[in-house]
Amino acid sequence: MVVTESPDWLDAVRDLIGGRTVGAALDPIGGSLSADLLDLLSPGGTLVVYGRMADEPIPLHATALLDRGLTLRGATIGRWVATTSPEQRVSDTRTACLMAQAFSSQFHAAAIYPIAELSDAIRHATKPGKAGTVLVRP
Repeated sequence: MVVTESPDWLDAVRDLIGGRTVGAALDPIGGSLSADLLDLLSPGGTLVVYGRMADEPIPLHATALLDRGLTLRGATIGRWVATTSPEQRVSDTRTACLMAQAFSSQFHAAAIYPIAELSDAIRHATKPGKAGTVLVRP
């Protein structure tokens, strides 16, 4: 697992991908992390930013996109729901579930809380330095 709070996290990712570049990256944070992820992209690659946990804006000079033909896209669940057909949402959700099952070792759960402990789950999810996803079950 790579933790972006580590100062050498980009090198760790490069080691994991064998020094290659990638065609796409997903960014749940925004801010300076987005600029770092752009460095991992292949020419013509796409960075999809779907989160805004960082307080700072994305530090980006136009040449970061222009010289390598990169694309920066924004996505939110709300926009996906509003602009995607019900059939496509079902297909997308099914695909996401299959990917999560196939690559379950890539998903680290920081904790799993019952719905009755939702306030504890929220406190945990917003705790500085949290690594992994906080899950809530019925």
